[in-house]
Formats: sequence, structure tokens, C-alpha cells
Amino acid sequence: MKYIKNFLLLLFLILSFYSYGGVGRFNVVDGSIGIQTSHNSKFHAHFELQILPTHSLNNIIVNACATQIGYAWYIDDEIALRSGWQGGVTGLHTPEGECVNYIFYSSLVPIGGTVYPFANAHYIGFDMYGLVDVNKKTIGVGAALVVRF
Repeated sequence: MKYIKNFLLLLFLILSFYSYGGVGRFNVVDGSIGIQTSHNSKFHAHFELQILPTHSLNNIIVNACATQIGYAWYIDDEIALRSGWQGGVTGLHTPEGECVNYIFYSSLVPIGGTVYPFANAHYIGFDMYGLVDVNKKTIGVGAALVVRF
């Protein structure tokens, strides 16, 4: 799993620089990095991979990746609003790398948006979205720093 994760991380960095809209995502809350479609695209998609594993109970290491797809129903020069779906997988591993379990999850994104608020820096923005987990009946939020290359 460790080598696959390193390969995917390198692949995502290359894709964010050379294709796929040239937008990188940096989520400091859960320590993940990813790529997303450009600001002007009607179809929104992004993928994040957690680069720093977190430890939970009994020395179990948690790694995760998430993807989001949706339709941007409003696009302006500084903001793009969308709705969509988010899914992901969380892997639970021992410190030796032995897989304990994989947990898959799915959520609806009723509203999300990418905002570029700085007039003199059109390449730095924020991506914020709401999450509704219909199975657990919970509401959450997500956010990331986005950088256009």
C-alpha cells in the first residue's frame, strides 16, 4: 500500500502541473493533496489523497482518499458554485503495513464553491463545500486551498 500511495501522489502532482486544468488542491485539515478541474469547467471533479497518515486507537494507521464529481451551475470570474457527489475510501493498517479494514463512504454535496477572492492574485483561491451523509444522517463541511498553475 505504501508504494501505491507514493506512486499515486507523484502521478497527481504531475497531472496537476501538466493537465487536468492545472489546479492543485491542498487540504491542511486532513493533510491531503490533490488535483481538480479548472475554474471555468461546467463539470467539476477533484481527487485528494491523504499524504500524512493519522494514528487512531491501538496503533492503527488511517489513510484515506476522496473524490468529488458535480455540475457547476454558476460560473463567474471569481466564483464557481456547484452541486454533486463525494465518495471515498479509508484504509486501516497496522504500523507494519498489514491491512485491517477498508471503509467506503458516500455523501451528497448540495452546494460547493471555488472562490478566488484576491484581486491581485488570481491563482490562489479556496474550495469550500457542504456534505450530507444520507446513511448516517449527518451534515459536514470540507475546504481546501486551491492553486492554479
